[in-house]
Parts: sequence; structure tokens; C-alpha cells
Amino acid sequence: MIGRRRSTPRNWEMPQRTSGFAPRKRWVSCGLIAPLAETLAAAKAEADYGWSQTWKDEEFADPCPRWREALLRALGLLKATPHVGLIAKVLDDEGSVLEVRHAAAEALADIGNPEALAVLQRAAMTHPFGTVRQVARDALLARSIEPAMGDHVTAVSGTTLPPQVEAAGIPCIFGPNFNALLFIKGNNDLPNTPQTVEQADRWRQTYVVTDEGPSYRPGDNLYVLSPPRPDATVTPLTRFTDGWVGEPELSWDAKQVIFTRREKDSLWWHIWRMNLDGTGLQQLTHGPYHHVGPAFLPDGRIVFSRLEVFYSRNKTELTLHAAFPDGTHNVVLYGPERRRFWRELDHGPNAPDDGQEAPLTHRVLRVTQPQPMPDGRIVVSTQGGLTLIGPRRDTEQLISPDFKTRAYTTPVPLSDGTLLCATTLKTPDRTKVDLGLYRLDPRTGKLDLIYNDPATADYEPRPIMPRRPPPTLPSTVKPDAFSGRFLCASVFNSQEKEVAERGRLVRLVEGVPVVGRHETHTGSEPVWKNHGGTFARVLGTAPLAPDGSFFVELPADRLVHLQVLDSDRRVINNQLTWIYARPGETKSCVGCHVDPHATARGGPPLALRGGPLSFLPKGGEFSYRAKAWFKGSLPPEIEERTRTVHAVNLLAR
Repeated sequence: MIGRRRSTPRNWEMPQRTSGFAPRKRWVSCGLIAPLAETLAAAKAEADYGWSQTWKDEEFADPCPRWREALLRALGLLKATPHVGLIAKVLDDEGSVLEVRHAAAEALADIGNPEALAVLQRAAMTHPFGTVRQVARDALLARSIEPAMGDHVTAVSGTTLPPQVEAAGIPCIFGPNFNALLFIKGNNDLPNTPQTVEQADRWRQTYVVTDEGPSYRPGDNLYVLSPPRPDATVTPLTRFTDGWVGEPELSWDAKQVIFTRREKDSLWWHIWRMNLDGTGLQQLTHGPYHHVGPAFLPDGRIVFSRLEVFYSRNKTELTLHAAFPDGTHNVVLYGPERRRFWRELDHGPNAPDDGQEAPLTHRVLRVTQPQPMPDGRIVVSTQGGLTLIGPRRDTEQLISPDFKTRAYTTPVPLSDGTLLCATTLKTPDRTKVDLGLYRLDPRTGKLDLIYNDPATADYEPRPIMPRRPPPTLPSTVKPDAFSGRFLCASVFNSQEKEVAERGRLVRLVEGVPVVGRHETHTGSEPVWKNHGGTFARVLGTAPLAPDGSFFVELPADRLVHLQVLDSDRRVINNQLTWIYARPGETKSCVGCHVDPHATARGGPPLALRGGPLSFLPKGGEFSYRAKAWFKGSLPPEIEERTRTVHAVNLLAR
């Protein structure tokens, strides 16, 4: 009430600022713990509510409430030590959604007694969700307990290369001559969420714009074309009557194919494998998350992406990265330096004439479907059609001269420099889109038809022929390490003038995976969306060495970015890409926003003299909603206002 002072209830003592497992004053709870625990014990798991199984909107129409999250956090803050077993049960229950399991881990971290820490020690090593493992590992480290490390994901077995293939000297890239072709048939009308694809560049035909489907383009079944010509025989390899398939990749000996599949009655995309003779169909991955983008490694193992953050929609900027098979040496190959080029292409005189370019929705950089070329460059799909990237990270070559009138997707390089791809003429009539399989010569622009069924979309071509795998690289990751290190030679090595003049401090910000959702409305119908942005926390701020260098230790396998501050702690340089370090890995850079082709000069950085500064989480880190409505740039003053206004250290703020 206005004008009246609220009194504090007698059975409460006001807490200190709370965030995660930060030390805080003890809550005096009296009779509150028991009824909260009873309510939690009697509550249904989220999976018991079921879900909508309608394509495109099942997660929008999610009927599961999330109120158990509040009960769990309250029990943690109240130090409900008698109920650690109940909280652990929720943590391990596959019927609990991620937000609730994450809250259970935070509750155990808040309680922090020996029983709770034992549960967290197990979760740090074996829990299926990385976000939960992070909470557990941080809680243990904050109490000087070395977390048990190790990856709970077991690599699925691949193929064994026969001796004749290993010794044949066949190049890694497909040869120019092949007798059969694997491809996907699907619907020419992309199954996009209504009123989203129309905001984007519909003619790229490269990936679906939905709120839950991470596969580039879902199709119906896999087929084999033999021989590869328009009048050849087409034989179905899979005969699914429902669900969707995508992203096929052949083994090195061309005897197996891996692909992604989403069954009709499932929420999740998973990886499947089968023999090219049609036998041995097997689902390789399981669980309540998306497994997408599979590829065979040289040693026969399979690498793929696990997507735990949903609702990505079309507000994503896609750049080109590379990493060793163990995840180390991650580098940006292309993107940040070329935003101006793509922005001018979107709006300049050479922009596509279909009126569908909307970089403020799709962001500016839209680099998808990368494949290596014989000369070391990389072919990708972009809003300018097929594009060759490299050899420098700021060079590109548009190779689709007719991209204003024709859409291209799913390129596959051949050893003679030509490309297999799918393409269709652009037409204002969506019912007349007709993807077919073609061979493109980037040097001349010549396009030759391989196969086209007007009744279906034909795409994702893969020549059925063996290839020699590249060398196998040994892993350098230290599986028992919790942290990695960053070394910068000097932030003064920068294209930003103010950094050298005013730079005094370095700040490290962690992007914490989003696990919660909030409800908004479209008209009178409620839908679940996630426009809250990244949840961020500051892992540390420290002075720069006199030469502008810094050397810090940080938790491994976390998405982080760096900021340079002046003496008043104002941001004067903000890193616009996420980076990470693998366990035991030390990464180094020349400077901040420096020419990407520059090298360090002078002697060893002064920051090396004292060893790395600890930027490891101890609890109570400043946290905020790191969402700024700016596309492709983040002015320092906007970042600073976002960080200060959107602070969320207080529970329920």
C-alpha cells in the first residue's frame, strides 16, 4: 500500500543478494519447508501433461507448466537438507523438463551439505544435460572440490575401412565420375512456420524457418539414382510412411549412410544409420534433445551437434568456424569482417529482386551448408547464391551469376572443381517451386541437369563412391581438467583507436545456456516463445598488464566473450563472437578486433610473468539478461545499459 511501510515477517531474516550457490545469510524457515516439499512430492512431472504432436507448433502449444521450478529453488534457499533425496529424484527424472532439472541442480548447490554435494559430483560427470553439469561442476569448484570430469556421451561406432580403400589413394573429396547418387525427396513447399519465412529470404531454400526444427531441410525418404542421369532408375532406400529425414552423409567406404530423422510422434531429431544395400537400419542417438549435423570422422567415429537450446527461429547470424575433432583450436574462418559486404548486397543494386531480403530478421551473415573444395576453399549457401569462401577469412566469390532468378541449396564439391547441388527457378507462385539435382561449373556458370521430379523436391545429392579419409589427429584435451586459459598479446593491437588510448581493464562474460521460457501472446492465443536473450554472468574483471596483455584461467567448455574497459569501467571494445577453451587448452590471440591476418610482434607478453588470473566461478557472480535489440552490432553504451538495467541477481527479478 502507498504510504505504508511493509513489515518483515517475524519468521524470516532478510537474505543477502542471491545468485546460484552464492554464500548468503541463513533463512529462518520455521514451518515453510514441509508444505513446500509435500507439494513438490505430490506434483506431476512435466512429461505427464503430454504435448501437442502437430508439426511446427507442438512446442508453441506446450501444455506443461513450470511451477515446480519455483518449489525447487525455494527448497534450496531454505536449506531443506531433509529433502535432498526428493530434489535428486527430480534432477534424475527424464519426465522433468530441462528448466526443472536445472532448478533442482541449483537447489542442491544452495543446500551444499555432503549428501547434496555427492549428488552433484555424480551429476557433474554423468547428467545428460550440459547445462546441469555446468551448475554441478561450478558448485563443487566453489567449495574447492575438484569436479569429476569426463564426457558422458559415448561416441557411436562407425565403419571399418577395408584395406583396399585405405591404400587406394582416393581423395577425400568425391571424384568427378560416379555410377550412383544418393539424395532426398521431399516437399517443394518448405514446412515453415506461417508468418516467419515470409519475413526471410524464401528463395534460398536452404533451411526451414521453424521454432523447433534444427535440421536444414526435412524430407520424406532417401533414394538412389543409378546411373546419375534424368532417365535413370530411382530406387527408395528408406520407406518411412511418416516423420522426416535430413542431412545424409556417406561413410568413407560408401557402404553406409548416416542421416537425421524425426519420427512423427516424437519431438526430437536423432541420428540413424543404415547400409547402402537397404539393411541394418539403426537409431544411434536417443534422449530429449536434438542430435543433428552428423558426419564421419577419419577414425570411423561420428561427430554431430546436440542442440539443447530451442526456439532459435530466424534471428540467428551464421558465421563459418572450424575446429579439430577434439574441439580444440576453434577458429572463425569467415564472417565478422564482411558484414558490410553482405549488408550492401542485401540492399544495394545487386540485391535479389524478390523482395524477401530482411537482414534485420535473419541477421546480416547467413552462411550455411559449408563443404570443402579441392583447392582448400569452402563452398557455402548464402543470400547471394552459392559462394566460395577463402583462402583468407575476408574474401569470397559469388559463383551463382543467376542468383537473382534462381535459388541454390545443398552444394557438394567434386574433385574436378565442379559442384553437385539442388536448384530451382524463383517464381512468385509458391506452388511452382521445383528443386532438382544439377551439376554446376563455378568457372563458367554452366548448369547441367542430373535429375528432376516435378512432383517432389530433389536435393542433398551424395555420390556413392569410396573416398580416402584424411589423417586422424590425436586428441590434446585433458579429460580431468576443469579449466582452460586465454592469453592476449596486447589489446592495444586493435583497429579501435580508443582501445589503445583508454583500455585499462579486461572483463570476461559467460553466456549461460537459456533453460527457461516465458509466455507471450499473439492475438488471443497464448504461445511459448523465448525472446529473453542470453543469460550472462561476469566471471571476472582485472587490470591489463602495462603492455596491454592479459592471461586468465576460465572454466572449460563455456561460451564466453571479452570486453575492454576504461578506468571508469565503461565498455570501449566488445567482442562480438563467442569463444571457448577445451579442458587443459590454452588459446592465444594477437589483440582485439585486430587485422585477422596480423601476427604478434615483440617479446613475451608481460601478463605471462605472474601466471594466469583466476576467472573461475566462486558464486555470487553478477548476472544479467544479455539481450540488446541490435542486429549485427552492439554499441558499448547499449551493452552497458543492458548489463546494468537487466540485472537478475535477485531471485524472481
